[in-house]
Amino acid sequence: MPMPLAEVVANALRVDPAALNDDLEFNSIPEWDSVNHVALILSLEETYGLTISDEQIVTLTRYGTIREFIEAHTSTAPALAS
Repeated sequence: MPMPLAEVVANALRVDPAALNDDLEFNSIPEWDSVNHVALILSLEETYGLTISDEQIVTLTRYGTIREFIEAHTSTAPALAS
């Protein structure tokens, strides 16, 4: 079973999972810079077995959008809630 989304994002951004909410955006915290955004995308691809296109990468800049994308592109939606 894949790691919960909050854990994947928190590990990639090096933040506490409690700091995550649907409104958290790229560059809204120092930890979510361009380097960690790439690390986050790579972590999502590896964890959920996805290939994320360049066009998708530029739209996945908000935690809520990432959550919705993962739910739509995987069959692991129940694991995302934890």
